[in-house]
Amino acid sequence: MNNTMLSIRMLVCRIFLNPEFLVQLNGTEVKLIAGKVSNSFLKDCREIARMNHLTTGFLYAVKNGYGVLVVKSSKHIPADSLQQFRNALQFSR
Repeated sequence: MNNTMLSIRMLVCRIFLNPEFLVQLNGTEVKLIAGKVSNSFLKDCREIARMNHLTTGFLYAVKNGYGVLVVKSSKHIPADSLQQFRNALQFSR
């Protein structure tokens, strides 16, 4: 049931928020679902997920009203881990 709800939330995010990218964390796998990111960012995501023992969740980025990219996540990812993903995105550009 948990994976089903996560899949539904990812679908809703993809349809209604039109994210710049959508990355899924599933077990030890990190997969780009939509958009474009660098390979180094995906590699960093794998490492961050492994270090923080994250097995489920998703990351996405939307532009705010000023055109600035904002990285958000599902509630499965704690705030400190989300900050690590945000930092990784900044360094991978």
